[in-house]
Amino acid sequence: MSHTSAPLRSDSWDPAQYEQFERERSAPFFDLLDLVEPCPGGRVVDLGCGTGELTRSLHERTGASTTLGLDSSHAMLERSASHAGDGLTFELGDIAEWAPSEPFDIVFSNAALHWVDDHSALFARLTSALAPGGQLAVQVPANHDHPSHLVAERVAGEAPFREALGGYIRRTPVLGPEFYA
Repeated sequence: MSHTSAPLRSDSWDPAQYEQFERERSAPFFDLLDLVEPCPGGRVVDLGCGTGELTRSLHERTGASTTLGLDSSHAMLERSASHAGDGLTFELGDIAEWAPSEPFDIVFSNAALHWVDDHSALFARLTSALAPGGQLAVQVPANHDHPSHLVAERVAGEAPFREALGGYIRRTPVLGPEFYA
C-alpha cells in the first residue's frame, strides 16, 4: 500500500501493477475481515484503501452506514472512485497524520501500517480513534527478517546503490507480536 510518514510528494504506486496480484493481495484482507464483527449503521475507516475494491467489501460486510477509505496515492484513489457510493467515500491522506474529529466503530488496515514509523505513537492514536466498544483490525507484514529483505538491505548498503539511494536504508517499524497484543 502507499503510505509513508513523509509528506505527500510523489506517487510511485501503479494501480495496474498492484491489481496484477489481486488474488494474493486480497487473501490476507479477507482473513482479517473474517475476524471483524459487523457494526450495522456504524462508522468504519480503511487506512490504506488502495484501489477501493476491497474497501467496498469491508463496507458491505460490516453493514456500516459510512466507510471512509484513506490512501496517500492519487493514482490509487482515481481507481477507487468507481467503488464509491451508498455511504462509501474515499479521501487522500497520510496515515501518519490521520486524526479523525469523530470516533470510528472500526479502524481497519491491511498491509499498510508497516509503511508508517513509530508504531507506539501510531497505535496509541489509532486506539484513541475508536468509539467505545470499537474494533481495531490490522494486519502488518512482519517479514523484515526474511532472506530476501536482508539481501536487499545489504545490497542497498553497497556501491553504487548506496550512493544512488543517498545512504538511505529502510528500517522496519514493525514490532514484535507481544507489543500489539
